[in-house]
Amino acid sequence: MSKFVSKYAEIEANQFLKRGECPLGVRTKEDGTHYVVTAQGQEVVVHEGEWIAIEDPPGDGTRAYPIAPDVFEKRWGSCQYTDDLMSASRYVAVQCLAPFRADDQALLNATKMIYNLVIAQLTEPVKK
Repeated sequence: MSKFVSKYAEIEANQFLKRGECPLGVRTKEDGTHYVVTAQGQEVVVHEGEWIAIEDPPGDGTRAYPIAPDVFEKRWGSCQYTDDLMSASRYVAVQCLAPFRADDQALLNATKMIYNLVIAQLTEPVKK
């Protein structure tokens, strides 16, 4: 499951494509219809191409909701994967703190700080 960030929220989502495995949260009825169960307990049919986002809590894939491809693209399509951002933030923190022989906690704090600064820049509305 990939993580995406927008100025609205951070979500974990996978696109539902009928070929291959179903994303976490997608269930299949006996007639072949694919659906998700929302946090409110509603069964919502999902269609090929929709993105399936896991609801937190519980975050274990038992509750999800579909997002239309055009809505996903507008809100999250141009955003970076948070895993990649965290890796890049850690790299920067390690490079900056290496001369100081920082301990693990200082490195973790610096990584989080850099990550949050990057997220703030990515999610800030573009000024014209």
